[in-house]
Amino acid sequence: MKIMIQDANLDDEAHQQAIVSLLNTYAIDLRGYKRELPAAVLKDLIPEMKKLHTTVILLANCKEIFVGMAICFLGFSTFYARSLLNIHDFTVLKEYRGKGIGMKIMKAVERKARYLDCYKITLEVQEKNINAIRIYEKCGFNTFGYYETEGSVLFYSKVLVDKKE
Repeated sequence: MKIMIQDANLDDEAHQQAIVSLLNTYAIDLRGYKRELPAAVLKDLIPEMKKLHTTVILLANCKEIFVGMAICFLGFSTFYARSLLNIHDFTVLKEYRGKGIGMKIMKAVERKARYLDCYKITLEVQEKNINAIRIYEKCGFNTFGYYETEGSVLFYSKVLVDKKE
């Protein structure tokens, strides 16, 4: 199975449709979410991402079908005074899983991060998403802590605005 990984072009209508469709499918499949994204989110997704100069999206294409993607955003490590790349959303369509596509996307993300001279790549994953964790660990990811005696760094969030309906 020949897979092509490419940078998404947010001005390309086919890429826009693929991103919205893949993200919505991911949301439906996501443990703890399991529903479509609100229409307002789907409508605003591309225009809002276009406003950010830190958006990096990689699309996996198999025989003219977009089958996976990584939506990433550049951030900054103050402790290293260098950019970092955060994988915010990562998905492969169910029917294409187990075929090495996730690994190919991850390798492409790493190449992109190196090209952008990033210090590191970060991501968050649900602790019960064992398949994703396996891919991440095979690619060299692990939990992170500054000092072993202090424990791992935890990811927290605080919602500041009402969700779009």
